[in-house]
Amino acid sequence: DISTADHQYTVSENDWAHWPDSRAANPETGLDGNGQRWLYGLVDRQLVVLDLTLPEQPRSGFLPIGGNTHPAQAGGWGSLSLLPLILSSGQHEPLLLLSTADPAASSHLLILDGRSGHVLWQAGSAPGAQSADPALTQDWQAAWRSVIAADGALLAYGVDERGAVWRLRIAAKPAQVGDIQVSLSRVADFSSTGALYSYAPSLTWLRDDQGRRYPAIALAGAATTASAASVMAFLDSQAALITTADLALWSTGAQPPVHAMGWRRTLATTEQIAQPPRWLNQQLLMASEVPVPTAASCPAWAWQARLYRWPWRAGSTQVAAEVNLPVRANAVGDPLVNAEGQLRWSGVSATDSQATEVVVPVGYRQRVRQRQLRADD
Repeated sequence: DISTADHQYTVSENDWAHWPDSRAANPETGLDGNGQRWLYGLVDRQLVVLDLTLPEQPRSGFLPIGGNTHPAQAGGWGSLSLLPLILSSGQHEPLLLLSTADPAASSHLLILDGRSGHVLWQAGSAPGAQSADPALTQDWQAAWRSVIAADGALLAYGVDERGAVWRLRIAAKPAQVGDIQVSLSRVADFSSTGALYSYAPSLTWLRDDQGRRYPAIALAGAATTASAASVMAFLDSQAALITTADLALWSTGAQPPVHAMGWRRTLATTEQIAQPPRWLNQQLLMASEVPVPTAASCPAWAWQARLYRWPWRAGSTQVAAEVNLPVRANAVGDPLVNAEGQLRWSGVSATDSQATEVVVPVGYRQRVRQRQLRADD
């Protein structure tokens, strides 16, 4: 929460992005290959850009001060996402994706060059805007997440507040940032659930029942007065629009039902999402909160945290797990894996989260260099 002389507003982790990431940063200076460091943020739905080349003396970035002369300053934004683009030269470049919080805005989606602020692509109803789809006119409160496809293309997935899931594809390895080729398509629509989708999706790569590899998306819809919270896990494997009816309903049992593209779950009517679902080793991890019942006439407001682990497919050794934490437990934070490969949750003791343990691979491989093999290798 940030207080000012006029009003108070709240920012979340999805409202801030830092460049460079760990892959593009120099380990000694923290700067990228161009000697730059940037901080992007949304404050009261307005874009803020800071040049952190000198962290002790941050400067305003490419946005003009005291005016709305830049397209990104035209209106309120609901989410900010940083997309790491790889050029044909191998150089990493930051792209900023802004999603509007105003359905009447002329630009619903805006991609900026993270270094110069140049508008590279936009979708909306403004003259010259691409992909002027009327289905875009919704609030966007959730940040987008991205993965790299096998051909090197950048795939970003976002969900609007009503539950429409969109895929943004940026063609692989352009020569320059200004040469990006962007396509936008709607892959799913879960508006029939009546939930509010304000959490960023979680992405991974999974295989369908035929062994083919596709991006997998996990979403959580927050409960409303007319609908319970819901969770969707599905593959982006269909040419047609995916709806709620296409996903198998998982209501009972320790393993999910047999499915071709995914499943869905509905939480109890009193449950609220505490931490949205995250993929880990072909399983989904999620935390919810339930109000504690009491017979007192004026009870103290208390919540009980509930941790979930859900496998993607049936037939393996992985089974669903659920554990209720003591009411006195701290707030549940992000899931993490310790040095022994065991799942833990920040703010939760090891004994309380024992039922949600997940076995993860402890080995990995990484190519550190490439050279011609010699006879004595």
